[in-house]
Amino acid sequence: MSTKTSEVIGIFAAKGADKVHGAIASGLRDRIGSRHVIEGPKQTSVRLLASEGGTAYAGLYPRKGAVLLNIRLQSPPKSSCNSSTNSRSTSVNSHLPTR
Repeated sequence: MSTKTSEVIGIFAAKGADKVHGAIASGLRDRIGSRHVIEGPKQTSVRLLASEGGTAYAGLYPRKGAVLLNIRLQSPPKSSCNSSTNSRSTSVNSHLPTR
């Protein structure tokens, strides 16, 4: 196991969210391929990069037994509601509790 990998696992294990992180990372790798899921650890979070040195498209923030997932989108998501937003960028936050 590389130092980078153990650092990522340690960030989430300290909060009891390592299984949630593993499920998110594994699911993304299965869906879009390992070369598009590069984990860039920070002090208290992990950025998901499209390629080595590339742009981050998501951030994973450990919480006690859960993960806060922040997703960067190129444009606002299509919605069935009639509300409009003045924001230039849209983030979708999801709090994923463990079972």
